[in-house]
Amino acid sequence: MGLLIQWSFTQGFILGQLLTISVIYVFLRFFLFCNPPPQDLAKEEEKIEAIKSQQSKSSPSSPPSVANATDSARHYFQDTHSTLDSEFLDALYNVNEHEPESLDWFNVLIAQALTQFRHDASSNNVALRKLEAVLNKGTQDRTMVDHIYVKNLSLGRGFPVFSHCRVLRREQGSSQLRAEMLVSLNDNLTCTVETKLLLNFPKPSFATLPLSITISMRRFVGKMMIHFSPSNGADQPAYFNFSFDPDFVISLEVNSLIGARSKLQDIPKITQLIDSRVRQWFIARCVSPQFQQIAIPNFWPTSAKEGHARSQTTSADMHGNM
Repeated sequence: MGLLIQWSFTQGFILGQLLTISVIYVFLRFFLFCNPPPQDLAKEEEKIEAIKSQQSKSSPSSPPSVANATDSARHYFQDTHSTLDSEFLDALYNVNEHEPESLDWFNVLIAQALTQFRHDASSNNVALRKLEAVLNKGTQDRTMVDHIYVKNLSLGRGFPVFSHCRVLRREQGSSQLRAEMLVSLNDNLTCTVETKLLLNFPKPSFATLPLSITISMRRFVGKMMIHFSPSNGADQPAYFNFSFDPDFVISLEVNSLIGARSKLQDIPKITQLIDSRVRQWFIARCVSPQFQQIAIPNFWPTSAKEGHARSQTTSADMHGNM
C-alpha cells in the first residue's frame, strides 16, 4: 500500500490559494485580455474598391429614341391586362446597355429627409427612449444582466451616398427587375449604454458589476438591392423589398468599462463579442437572402371601405331627419 501524503491545513490553504490565483490569471490573460486580431485597413480598402469596381461594370449605352419609348408606353397603358414585357422595358430602360447612374438628386432628397428624422428623434429624446425600450424587452427573462440604460445616442451628422445604380433582371428572361446601388456612409453613429452584471448565487443579486459600453459605427460600404413584390389581392399588399449583398464592409469601434472603483477599460474579448453580435444582427435581418419590406398602401377604395362610408352617411342622414 502506497504512502499517503499528509497535508496540514496551512499547506492545503496555500495550495488552494495558488490554484485559485492561477485560474484567475489564465482567465484574465487568455480570455478577457487576449489581443484581438489586428484590423487590416489595407485589406478593408481593397474590399471596398472591389465592391465599387464590380458595381461599375457596364457596357456602353445606346439611348433609345424618345418616339419609340412614347409609343411603347402608350400601347402599354392602353392595354390594362398587359404585363411589363421586354419590349416595353427595352424602350424605356435597356437593362443590358444602360450606364450606371450617379443618383445625385436622390442623395439630396435623402439628406433632407434624414435631417428631419434626426430633428424629430432628438426632440424630447424620443429615439433614446425607444431604443432603451427595445433593449430591455424581455429583461425579466435575463439572469445575468440588469436593466439597460441608454445614456447617449448620436445619429451622426453625415449622410449616406448612393451611387452606381443599375437596373437588372431578377432572373434571366424575367420581367421582374431589381435595382442595385452602392451605398457608402462615413459618419460617427454612437450609442452608450450602462447596466450591471448580476451574480445570483447564493442568492439573487448577491453581487453586481457595473458595465458601460460605447459602440460607434465609423464606416459602411455595401451594395443595396431593391425589388418590387406585387400584390396578390386584398390579403397581401405590394411591397418594396430591401436587402444588402453579403460582401459588405462595416467599421465598428467599441469602448468598454467594467467595475466601480478598480475599473477595467476596453477589454478585447468584449469588443470582439459585441462586434460579432452587431454583424450577426445585421446579416440575419438585412443581408440577402433576408430582406426588409416597406408596404405600398392601396390608394384605391375597396368595397369594404365604400360600404363603411355609405353606412356612416346613411346613419348621419337618419339622425339629421330625426
